[in-house]
Amino acid sequence: MGLEQTGVSLPAQEHDSADAAFSTECIVRRKVRQKPRRMSLGKTVKALRERRHFSQIMLAKRAQLTQPYLAQIERGIRTNPSLRAMRSIARALGVSLDRLIRS
Repeated sequence: MGLEQTGVSLPAQEHDSADAAFSTECIVRRKVRQKPRRMSLGKTVKALRERRHFSQIMLAKRAQLTQPYLAQIERGIRTNPSLRAMRSIARALGVSLDRLIRS
């Protein structure tokens, strides 16, 4: 599309360079396909808990953990909880440990 069609007029010497810049700009602005981002462990636990309509207290009791510990996992304060805690949470949510960790 020339600049005349857009209603913009440039002096003759700038006209050709503007068309070249316009076509280059269109190529550069292509969207690059990105990999889907993985959810953090805490967000995964919270999403699964809310999907099952569990409160933090209810899930903590089912997983035999304290509610503050579970809240810290969900908020991302505890980014590396113990394997035992993760197994307990997965079992209480009814999902595999792999599903909980890899989401």
